[in-house]
Amino acid sequence: MKKIILSGCGGRMGRAITEMVAETEDCKIVAGIDINASVYSSISDFDGVADVIIDFSHHSALPSLLDYAVSTSTPIVVATTGHTDEEIELMLDTSKKVGVFFSRNMSIGINLIIEMSRRAAKTLGLDFDIEIIEKHHNKKL
Repeated sequence: MKKIILSGCGGRMGRAITEMVAETEDCKIVAGIDINASVYSSISDFDGVADVIIDFSHHSALPSLLDYAVSTSTPIVVATTGHTDEEIELMLDTSKKVGVFFSRNMSIGINLIIEMSRRAAKTLGLDFDIEIIEKHHNKKL
């Protein structure tokens, strides 16, 4: 059974992950972290054990999550946006001590666009100028 700490559990993606985990038998959310929900407001309040931290919260939560990841040797998946250069550097430094997977966008839509863009670039070659404009869905904070 994989034990998950879910940061941002009260947000849209956090709720989606919670629903998915509820339908599995090999994963369990052992702690939800969210400053706007009636769960742990800080990861430092959790004294249990987990196999992974999944972060869909706000980039400002990153330093404390990375500190916790290092101090407990817990790998972390960072799926938030808006990171400063310093936060990205902190992730790179942390990745030397514990597993860090960082993706600014986990949506199926953006990953499909990335794959389609690769195919288009390969097919069209250097004779075409391609521009992609990203816009978040209307529920994105």
